[in-house]
Amino acid sequence: LLVMDDLDSRDRIEHALDKLIDTNDLSCGGVDNRLLVAMPEIRRMEEELAEIFRSGNAPHPSFPHSGDEQRIDNIVRHSAPQLKDGQHKAVSTALSHAITLISGGAGVGKTFIISALVGICQEYDLSVMLAAPTGKAAKRMEEVVKVKAQTIHRLLSYNGKSFGRTADMPIMTDVLIIDESSMVDVPLAWHMFQAIDLKRTAVVLVGDHNQLPPV
Repeated sequence: LLVMDDLDSRDRIEHALDKLIDTNDLSCGGVDNRLLVAMPEIRRMEEELAEIFRSGNAPHPSFPHSGDEQRIDNIVRHSAPQLKDGQHKAVSTALSHAITLISGGAGVGKTFIISALVGICQEYDLSVMLAAPTGKAAKRMEEVVKVKAQTIHRLLSYNGKSFGRTADMPIMTDVLIIDESSMVDVPLAWHMFQAIDLKRTAVVLVGDHNQLPPV
């Protein structure tokens, strides 16, 4: 990648890497028999996000029937009978867990799933917030779901320098739905989850696994 074709290129690269690691300018760790090098701050955020995601299997903190799979299944079938099997499972899962990831390619009905989920939450008087990484994605979701949507930066009250929403001043909602989550980078995801109290708010991440990663 560095386009170095000298005989000692490997030694020079390894020496430079070792120096940067020794001075903590880079962080190094092993995963699955691979040596991974990263910016220390990014590695810390990734590890903290991984710890948060491990708690995602906890019950939905606000939906009253989150521990009753059969009851939730019946609720979804009654409230959204038009859902296909995969869509039905996605909505049921989102009503049962603290963190849910709904992934699918273009045209599988992800926004339709969001609309059905929002409708059921409203039936049970749960507050719902919708957000996306870009204004265009937020506007498209808002037009289909008929509920106000905003960018993640606006959701977090970002003023160009700092985020107004933090662990000390979390997002106040029962359900937070993030569309186009595949485009969210690590720092933004970290700041967002810092501002979410998972004891009160369930998070639904909707994305496309074929989507290009964030730049």
